[in-house]
Amino acid sequence: MATSFSSQNQSSFQVSWQTAYWTLIPLAVNTMAQPSGRVLGLPPKYHTYLRCSPIICAVDTLSILIHLISYLKSYSIKEAIPLFIRERFGDDEEDVEGIQAIEKAIKLMAMDGIFWTKTWGAMFLVSFLVVEVLVILSWKYSSHTPLPETQDTHRTLRIRANMERSDEQLMALSANLYFFILVSAIIDIYNGFEFSSMLERDPIILSAPVTFIQTLWGILVLWGFLIFVPSIIYFVLLVVWPKPPFVEEYMANNTFTYGKYGPAARIAIRISGLACLGIMGLSITQWKAALLK
Repeated sequence: MATSFSSQNQSSFQVSWQTAYWTLIPLAVNTMAQPSGRVLGLPPKYHTYLRCSPIICAVDTLSILIHLISYLKSYSIKEAIPLFIRERFGDDEEDVEGIQAIEKAIKLMAMDGIFWTKTWGAMFLVSFLVVEVLVILSWKYSSHTPLPETQDTHRTLRIRANMERSDEQLMALSANLYFFILVSAIIDIYNGFEFSSMLERDPIILSAPVTFIQTLWGILVLWGFLIFVPSIIYFVLLVVWPKPPFVEEYMANNTFTYGKYGPAARIAIRISGLACLGIMGLSITQWKAALLK
């Protein structure tokens, strides 16, 4: 009797998927409607479509931090913030009111047993808060505010060029992650249904498309990690990480090339990316197996 009462009591406090879903949706819509400027370097008119993905919101938050760090390495705070705000927002003066994002986030975080739903909500919330700070700063440093007088325009252009390259890498990485989650969801849904009788009659009908999707995902993710992960590591080491003055001067006057060892260098970079892919794949497999126990 006690066990029956305990199970009934536990089920009465269980969060239904409808409650979790309609708590997450207003938070996502609020983030999409928020004026956010250039998301991962793309034109502001696309921000609504891009920020519907929690992964892109999280990666965009990382991009914001990288941009700020890069500017703060070369300029003071009073100079770096207006430069970054102008780069991020430009002449975009759209003003949209929030629709109770904080309230929905608190409600969502108070729920238990919905780890991934809370994870997506946290991605939306962190992105919303970071961009909201930028929106407030953009009101202060609007397009009508003159930019600080910088002594080195070439330095600013070089930083912006590096940031554009960084945004391209982050956008590709987020697209790969998004595709990975979608395919994983499709496979999990597929494994959760009773298709045994249909597979006995004609297994190719269902097994072939799923195998094709898995193979396609593997090729795309392999391509992404072989190219973009080494590029991001290279970017962090040579652009964001502090360097001696003579290295800064050399990079300002020279363009990085592979030289006569170009093919071997490219192969080495891709092998390092393959090693990263193997380590991450093993970690993800063990992590997912632990979650499914």
